[in-house]
Amino acid sequence: MAQLSPSTLDKADTLWRMLSGFAFGSFPRPTLLIADEAQGLKGPILELIRALYDRGDLARAGDDSRPAFGGVLVGNSTFLGKGGNQRLASFQPLLSRITHNITLPGPAKTEYAALAAGLFPAPDDQALCDMLQAAGVERGNLRTMTIAARQFRARTVEGMAPDARAALLRSILRSKGGA
Repeated sequence: MAQLSPSTLDKADTLWRMLSGFAFGSFPRPTLLIADEAQGLKGPILELIRALYDRGDLARAGDDSRPAFGGVLVGNSTFLGKGGNQRLASFQPLLSRITHNITLPGPAKTEYAALAAGLFPAPDDQALCDMLQAAGVERGNLRTMTIAARQFRARTVEGMAPDARAALLRSILRSKGGA
């Protein structure tokens, strides 16, 4: 492990005790560390995870009396760095420990359509539904759609004209980085 202060070592030991499980013994008690939005983990955190993971090497080598833990990193392959620059996620400190590297495909067009129909189910909202679906497909995610629909509902008023409703949704979607 890189040069760590005594207090950092104490925290690492505490974290190790929390993560340690006995996955390979007669009465297995496996432990799994799951990190969502892992693309945002900084180098020192990745190094800490690597160092703690390596403490379980004897267990993974067959000594079922020794503790270990597994890990799952979930995130995007790209993210926005400082200044809004798009960056490629790097898990370099952990690459030699990866047993499974799975890239899931983005949502299918039918999933965008189903979500849009659920968010704007009324038949008179078909134009809004189509606009929302197109925005989701363009951005490659479902989250933008749900946020835009929520913001749209918060800003609409009873009896609002259809063209004003469409203009409002278009404005909200543009604020999310769309055309």
